[in-house]
Amino acid sequence: MNKQQIIDKVFTKTYYIGEAKKQENPLSKIIQASKDESDILGDYFDEALNEINFYAQKRLVEIIITEDSIEITSQRPKKEEITKCVDRLLGDYMVEYISYKWLSDNGYNVDPTEKDQALDRLKNSICALAPKVRRRAAEMGI
Repeated sequence: MNKQQIIDKVFTKTYYIGEAKKQENPLSKIIQASKDESDILGDYFDEALNEINFYAQKRLVEIIITEDSIEITSQRPKKEEITKCVDRLLGDYMVEYISYKWLSDNGYNVDPTEKDQALDRLKNSICALAPKVRRRAAEMGI
């Protein structure tokens, strides 16, 4: 997964939302994010990634961020299947978070339920990657 793929999904999602809302209000097209807003969307991307990275580090899961990719690593045995799942869920959450921030900041009243559900799914998967001792400590609030 990389940053541009996620931003492109946000462009697509906000485009369709804007098109659907144009019938109600022609000014709704301002919610359609484009390459002109890439710097703002990049800030939202960094916010979401920082939150997830902090959560993951507490569970001994590492998120490696480079210019071209975002990789998830863990010391857990047989982690390959879960890592693929976490990778997809991370992408889904990033799209939901960035879209939510963009739409909210542009005056569109958005229900945060989808964003929150995506975050919960991601956190559950990150916990599954954590070593057993760390998962138990996290459940106890340590």
